[in-house]
Amino acid sequence: MTWTTLLVGVAIFVSAIGLDFADSSNTRAVAEGRPHAAARWSLLMYAFGTFGFFSVLEVSYWLAVPEAAGLYIGTLLAVRPPKAKRAPVLAVAPRPGRARRRAASARRHRVARCSARAVAGAGGETARAYAAEP
Repeated sequence: MTWTTLLVGVAIFVSAIGLDFADSSNTRAVAEGRPHAAARWSLLMYAFGTFGFFSVLEVSYWLAVPEAAGLYIGTLLAVRPPKAKRAPVLAVAPRPGRARRRAASARRHRVARCSARAVAGAGGETARAYAAEP
């Protein structure tokens, strides 16, 4: 392998990153209904693709390997969400039993209220207090 082939391999790698990023951005622009942006991304796709295609044909077929790696990296760069839209990282994970304890506590309070209302049904001040409660 000569230095020329190595440099062309690096150029193809970068070109493939640009090609795949342009392809993903073109798809996004088409989905958002922006025709001029989609057309500009399409021209970049044509330029990057032509360079990569003819380089692989003229220099060496082994240059398809860095081209494939560049396409992979280009997709990763184009598809990842911006930093503002990423999910926040929680510093402290919630304890798993907390929801169960709250539900059990709510059930106990509900049962206690129902029992008190049943007892209050016999009459007296407690019955009037529970009757006024919604």
